[in-house]
Amino acid sequence: MKKNKFFLFFVFLICIIGGGSRVTADSLGFTVAPIFPSNQRATSLGYYDLILSHGETENLQVRLSNATNKSIVVDDYVTSATTAINGTITYSPTGKTADSSLIYNMKDYVSLPEKTRVPSNSSVTVNISIRMPPSLFSGVMAGGLTFKQESAATKDSKSGVSLTNEYQYVIALLMRQNEITVDPDLHFNKVEPGQVNARNVINVNFQNTAMAFLNNMNVHATVVKKDNPNIKYSYDNANMAMAPNSNFDLPIPVSIVGIVSQNQYSKPLLPGTYKISMTVNGQKNNSGPYSAIVDGKSQTYQYQWTYDGSFIVTAEQAKTLNHQDQTIKHPDYSFVYWIIIGLMVVTTLVIFFILTKRRKKKDEAEKLELAKRLEAAEEELKQVKNLNQSKD
Repeated sequence: MKKNKFFLFFVFLICIIGGGSRVTADSLGFTVAPIFPSNQRATSLGYYDLILSHGETENLQVRLSNATNKSIVVDDYVTSATTAINGTITYSPTGKTADSSLIYNMKDYVSLPEKTRVPSNSSVTVNISIRMPPSLFSGVMAGGLTFKQESAATKDSKSGVSLTNEYQYVIALLMRQNEITVDPDLHFNKVEPGQVNARNVINVNFQNTAMAFLNNMNVHATVVKKDNPNIKYSYDNANMAMAPNSNFDLPIPVSIVGIVSQNQYSKPLLPGTYKISMTVNGQKNNSGPYSAIVDGKSQTYQYQWTYDGSFIVTAEQAKTLNHQDQTIKHPDYSFVYWIIIGLMVVTTLVIFFILTKRRKKKDEAEKLELAKRLEAAEEELKQVKNLNQSKD
């Protein structure tokens, strides 16, 4: 019987910032539905977007439904929104360290049960207590409520394979004290070489220190080796976003991205000094003061940030990264091992030949010495015999 385990993850984001409808999945047997309070900014959003006074508390409710014939246990989480490596906003737990600019962490102002048991063919309402920070602020606290069904293993009677299905729903939670619009504040932090999926990249750390979303983020970046302009790396992406008070490392590809074709290899990252230039636009606006070319067309934006700097790739960094990059053709030293093995075999044969020859010479010398001794003994015996005959 096979005991392989397959993990099937179904992650449903019940909201998308900027619009979207609630997602349900009745066929899965486990559904989640937010119950909106009176201070919800718009019930059509499908996620929580609340206005509360500073220090105000409120009780939210989420309905968990189980359409299966077995009871289920749901793990409940709350977390502040973060920005993923691909420039998308994540509302579920990621394990990332909170950004240094995050003053109001969602887990400090929102509480909910750690686990919820939902009986078969029934629904349960989860009560969530939220508290607005006592300090006055403008902007938005952004986070998410995650409801993850605990693993339920099933076994295929024919194949004997164990299947573990895990279903997860996420509802975004936005909390603000007023309708004042706050501008995002983008910072360019450390630039250094690194790797993503065993491929060399140049990581640029972006940080949004404002309590505001940076939507429609358009990044154009160019990296050039200072002493060789022919070595150039570029990056363009007009479909990114950043959560409030978050940071992420943007990987500028150095090696081939995606599936590598046969006999296709990346060039090694060379040590030295590199210059980097970046332009980042944000928030599309038809009357915005900044413009950029997107898909061959001019697009205007509300915000723009630029950065020009330099960084160094040390010889040790380049050596380590190139050795770990699976898309670089590394020298084939297997012939060296065969040469070594061949030399060892030849050496062994030579030693064996020499020892055999020495042994043969020694044996011949011993035989010759024995023959001489036998001859001398025969001669002595003959003399003794002659002497005895003369006495007679």
